[in-house]
Amino acid sequence: MKKKILSLGIIATLVIMLVLLTGCGDTENNKANEDNKINQEYQEYIDAIRNAEASDYFSKYTLGELFDNALTDSVWDQYTREIPGGTNKILISVKGNDKFNESEITEVIYEVNTETLEYKYYSMYVDNEKGGNLMSLMKKSSDDLDEQKNNQ
Repeated sequence: MKKKILSLGIIATLVIMLVLLTGCGDTENNKANEDNKINQEYQEYIDAIRNAEASDYFSKYTLGELFDNALTDSVWDQYTREIPGGTNKILISVKGNDKFNESEITEVIYEVNTETLEYKYYSMYVDNEKGGNLMSLMKKSSDDLDEQKNNQ
């Protein structure tokens, strides 16, 4: 009787291990691979915005430098709320805590043409409400970066 219980326990353990090792592992790997594809797909559009040089008014910093300075813990990603699939445009957002107004979470959204990589400002949210002043944020960031350079 004890041998039968022990044998059934060993078989059950082996079956559970087999399911865990083959079933779940592949799903997690496939999800990780899919995430990497998504990130690589949108990276081209993110880079188009990040590497764009801002105007002389902002001391010729790139938009990436300005946003990374202005928004602590900034995250660049696809913004999926408004443009329907099937268009040749995609929305890219940069989101983080406003360095100059620490209590505010700011998100700036750009529209990118996927064929030409041309982009334009689309929208801005402050604490999840539409609004905010992008020019003011960028100027504060530019001035702050200039000050950092001067203090070095």
